Amino acid sequence: MRLPPSAAVLASLATLASFAALAACAKPPVPLSAADATLLERPVDGYGDLVFRGTVSAGTEKYAVERRVKEDGANYVATEVYLASAEAKCTPSLEKSCRKAGTPTVVQQAVHGHDGALVRFEEIHDQTGIATVVEARSDGTYAMTRRHGTETSTDTFRAGDPLVTGPTLASYVRGHLRQIRTGGVFPVRLLVPDLGRTYDFSIHSDNGPSGTTTVAIEPTGSFTGFSTLRIDFESRADNPIAFHGRLPLRSATNGTVDGDATYTYSVPLYR
Repeated sequence: MRLPPSAAVLASLATLASFAALAACAKPPVPLSAADATLLERPVDGYGDLVFRGTVSAGTEKYAVERRVKEDGANYVATEVYLASAEAKCTPSLEKSCRKAGTPTVVQQAVHGHDGALVRFEEIHDQTGIATVVEARSDGTYAMTRRHGTETSTDTFRAGDPLVTGPTLASYVRGHLRQIRTGGVFPVRLLVPDLGRTYDFSIHSDNGPSGTTTVAIEPTGSFTGFSTLRIDFESRADNPIAFHGRLPLRSATNGTVDGDATYTYSVPLYR
């Protein structure tokens, strides 16, 4: 007699299929185009006022991160720059990965309104050779352009739940922290630039260390290949002080990597 597959077996098959789909979205690494490489090398000081510096543990590799912000009319321009640290290891499979300490590896920049609404996002990723630009349209959709070396592709993201990115995720959570602390749950779409996709997440309160508020950003819907992301906020000023989960960096084998980042502030309040 042939028995039907169990729920556990079906879940395992779904997980494997999701991993396969996720892997299929990734493109092999190539060198950045000359124009994008020039953009990557822009002086970090030009991105605005320093908000924090942080240390990033990406698997066995170490990086530094800086967040800088400037105002542009009614919008903020928030830039997070991931830099090779003295402890960073080279990635043999990537042509330009062996960078000197202090040089940018990934630059993410988001233009957003004071209400947190995303206007424009740009990422230049030296490890993958992909440069991504996403811009809001008047109808609520978002237009994406990706440059992979010398190749260019375009796509459109539907209107729907708020779209958040690396530089705006903590800003969005912080803007809703009072409601989250009292049980509020907020659905968002997280942009993953190197895969050229958005994924559905749910933001809610989580248990954390004493003196902090930990917020969980949990994948929802079909399996995404992501673990739950977490941000720790110190309770007095509501500044994000640590991040745990998927990082925009790549591992030594060009794989995605989960890790931890901790931040030291140069200003009293996060922005």
